[in-house]
Amino acid sequence: MNEPTTFSFSSIVSFFSIIIPIIGWGIEYYFLKKKDSSDPQIIFLSPPAPAEIVITPSTIPCPKCKRSNRSSDEFCVSCGTRLYKDCKKCQRKIPAVDKKCGSCGMSPSDYTAMEKHMDKFQIKTIILTVAAAINVSILAIINVQYPLSIFIVLAIIVSNVGLGWEAFEDLGMLRQENIYEYRDKWLPKTTQAIFISHHLLVTVLGLIPVQLSILVLKI
Repeated sequence: MNEPTTFSFSSIVSFFSIIIPIIGWGIEYYFLKKKDSSDPQIIFLSPPAPAEIVITPSTIPCPKCKRSNRSSDEFCVSCGTRLYKDCKKCQRKIPAVDKKCGSCGMSPSDYTAMEKHMDKFQIKTIILTVAAAINVSILAIINVQYPLSIFIVLAIIVSNVGLGWEAFEDLGMLRQENIYEYRDKWLPKTTQAIFISHHLLVTVLGLIPVQLSILVLKI
């Protein structure tokens, strides 16, 4: 008669050392793909004000051919280039030749840099959350005497989500002159949160494989 199949602790860890990185890469790919194909507006900002054209001069230069056009024109009469663009922060229409929005003061390049930073923070938080959930499940299967570990994992998740929303709200009220102050305030906070979360998960749970650790730290 065949003996019943048993699974050792090392075999379970080896199995999840393959599964967890695949899940992490899948989540990263999904959210980056979703970001590329979605509306460029950021979902965590306050509802944008109704789009309107801010007109001061009677003429506006074309950003491509530099020909002067009437400020009421949407496209250049010479080359057909669009004369106005939407501000990424307040969604108001501004002349395409302007370097920053005349309403909120935000420049497109600085806003894009902040957007990429917050996207990276979101992806890291999601990967850490999934890793924590998987490890809690493993602990429940192997041994049910780890209530402290589960509470620590939940605390990490709540802390990261709370920090993320606070940063998103702060970004929604950001003005051009405060952009470097925002960077100096939130970059250390978010970086520290990721490293603390990673350290606690590895130390307390002891089941996150090296592959996932490398993946999280490289993102």
